[in-house]
Amino acid sequence: MNYDFDLSREEMEEKIYQYVLSPRDQDIVRRRLLNKQKFEKLAEEIGMSVRHVKRIYYRERERLFRHL
Repeated sequence: MNYDFDLSREEMEEKIYQYVLSPRDQDIVRRRLLNKQKFEKLAEEIGMSVRHVKRIYYRERERLFRHL
């Protein structure tokens, strides 16, 4: 699935902070969406299971994309 919103990195970060409410979830979405960080590395650094990080990411990404 390719999402092309024609937003700069700064604009996308602003939207993440606007529509993803939890600071932890903002961090996950930002690091995965903008930095292309692997789920395994994210999970290890945050101290959560890969499954939980993926669940958060996909839920919050869809919430974010509904507003774009």
